[in-house]
Amino acid sequence: MMANFPKSIRIGSIDYDIESKEGVSSSDAMLGFISYGGAHIHVDSSLPRSKANVVLAHELAHGILHEAGYDDHTEEQANRIGKVLAMILRDNDFGFMRDGDLIEVNVEERSEI
Repeated sequence: MMANFPKSIRIGSIDYDIESKEGVSSSDAMLGFISYGGAHIHVDSSLPRSKANVVLAHELAHGILHEAGYDDHTEEQANRIGKVLAMILRDNDFGFMRDGDLIEVNVEERSEI
């Protein structure tokens, strides 16, 4: 069953177009990819929905690391972050983040929260 991804996802200030398409996989090791310059994320459409969601989270992890300035991050870092991110996105409703204005917190204040 093909995943029902949004048309785009914003990472930092960049809107990445999300595309589920056939033939992305070149092997069992590559089931999706992200193009930073083109602002595209591609996930193989032949994947079951649950696997496609994990692959998307993995590519989002690459994008997060890249947008945060970690251009030399490793595949292992994206794998670890992507797996946790997939669970967070699956298990939680983030609608509360859109209610009202977001409050910026100083680093010094974070230990008190």
